Amino acid sequence: MFVMGGVIRSGVDSVILTLSEGLRRRGHVPVITPLGTGLIAQEARERGFTVDPLAKKRRFDVASVPRLAGMIRRHRIHILHSHEINGAFYACNAGVLAGVTQVNSWHIPPMESLRQNFRNRTIPCLTHRYYLWLMRFCADVITVSPELRRLLLQGGVPGDKVHFVPTAIDLEAYARDDTVRREVRAEFGIAEGVTVIGTAGRVQLQKNLPLFVRVARRLLDQGEKVRFLIVGDGTDRPIVERTAAELGVSREVTITGWRRDVPRVMQAFDIFALTSSSEGMPIVALEAMALELPVVATDVGAMRQCMDPGETGILIPPGDLEGLSRTLTDLLRDPQRRRRMGEAGRARVERDFTADAMVQRHMEVYERALRRGKAGR
Repeated sequence: MFVMGGVIRSGVDSVILTLSEGLRRRGHVPVITPLGTGLIAQEARERGFTVDPLAKKRRFDVASVPRLAGMIRRHRIHILHSHEINGAFYACNAGVLAGVTQVNSWHIPPMESLRQNFRNRTIPCLTHRYYLWLMRFCADVITVSPELRRLLLQGGVPGDKVHFVPTAIDLEAYARDDTVRREVRAEFGIAEGVTVIGTAGRVQLQKNLPLFVRVARRLLDQGEKVRFLIVGDGTDRPIVERTAAELGVSREVTITGWRRDVPRVMQAFDIFALTSSSEGMPIVALEAMALELPVVATDVGAMRQCMDPGETGILIPPGDLEGLSRTLTDLLRDPQRRRRMGEAGRARVERDFTADAMVQRHMEVYERALRRGKAGR
């Protein structure tokens, strides 16, 4: 059973759906249990998965813990796999009540997630410590970057139960299609000869999208023929829109809102840009590479593990407006280099980030967790 936030669509949801497909092909029966009733519930049902939302009543709903324990028993769950802080709180406590073997995944630094919800410093610090304490109830813990693994070890989680498992994508959904590219560009009114710099994901503090907007102003001031697409939505959208309005680039910077066809929309991109101040292993960067897009990204999280700097894209320091503007300008003026980077990125994903490899690695962790669970009884 997968337990996660599930209210707003995210890269975590994509990982869970890809993992669920792989487990089903191997004869297992995944149950997807979002805390809310967001987009992943609808999409998972359409794919034929068992979906049983917890549908908690409020932001912090202690009564949902015994209810989740009952759901675990009803579905006869063998492995309870929770994701990030919200999923861990409900799953770890319910898992103890239900007596089931547990695994937890860390996808982003939890302090970054907490800062999105709590503006003061005390609550995130206390909650972070509580999250680390919950890990004692998990037989094994999965991280998507070496940096996250280091944070867990620093927090006191034993090294032999922490596993770095790179995220991956289903390559069948990501293949360049010129017909789709023309359709999407027409949908957004992008003229022939205009280069599109795009990004995708939640519009939240961690993604530092105001930097993306400031770069747009720089490049437009240089006279570049360029448009900017942000595929996604989120709590900080008003901040990004206000920044665009203040800089006078609202017409050139489009926020699409939530889309269920993100791979299709990304076909319109010529360059993918990631401006995040913090990440785990951003699955959207792998998606961009699979679509043969050059990647320009901040050097955070596991970006160095998922791309080859100088070959598949370029890394810059977080928050570096000058460096980002200069790098994008160079790529705008060198389409051949963009093509070479895109081809190299696709090859890298095909070699190292296949869905089968990710599913197999999770299966190994699950089997290990079950052995630990039996030994502990």
